[in-house]
Amino acid sequence: MVRATPSGDVATVRIRTLSDSEDGSPRLEAGATDRSPLEHDRVVVDLRGNGGGNDAFISRWIADAVVHAHDAPSERCLSVGDKPVMVWNAIALEAVRHPDAPPPTSLLPYAHVPAPEDELRVELHTEHVPAGTRPFRGRMLVLVDGSTGSSGESSTLMLRDGLGARVVGVPSMGLLESANVAPYVLPRSGLTLTFPTQWGATPEPMEFVGIRPDVELDVTTPLTAVADRFDELWAAGEHGV
Repeated sequence: MVRATPSGDVATVRIRTLSDSEDGSPRLEAGATDRSPLEHDRVVVDLRGNGGGNDAFISRWIADAVVHAHDAPSERCLSVGDKPVMVWNAIALEAVRHPDAPPPTSLLPYAHVPAPEDELRVELHTEHVPAGTRPFRGRMLVLVDGSTGSSGESSTLMLRDGLGARVVGVPSMGLLESANVAPYVLPRSGLTLTFPTQWGATPEPMEFVGIRPDVELDVTTPLTAVADRFDELWAAGEHGV
């Protein structure tokens, strides 16, 4: 939506979750193709309370708006049989919970049948992010709080590194270096353990520390009030207030 302020319009985008469940995916898909907020000179993206999900939606949203080409943080991921451990373990968990139902269709492409010759591999993933064909020319604030975690945090870094956004709020959750936690179901007891399957090379230590904001702000501040104070908060970000 667009907030009219005395100094001009401010586009506001509230993203409560990045979960690509069947309920949330249609709205995220629509948002990923809606460039209209990025046409404004001032934009506020509210990621407060966003515990994560799939940051590919944010990557797609800003792909043609990236200002400067850069290298995204590298990642090390566990895989078996050319399939990400995170996904096919999720399929196994669904099979235990719902033995008479087929796995979710979104997971089927990643299904893997364990075999004796399987090898657990650690694969290094690197990504060069090119400059967009229509670079963002405005200014952006990203709101975070202590419940902004996982893909909510990686999305914050995408907006900061790709569009030059400034981060406002309090330190985020700090669930970014060890990510994509996968369930492991023990066959005899049925006990489920969870372990990370991905490790990210973040630009500074973030595990249980979080992303430090450029500007500290009471997390209960309404989004409309942030829009009204946009210029003040943007200027404060230059000095890390």
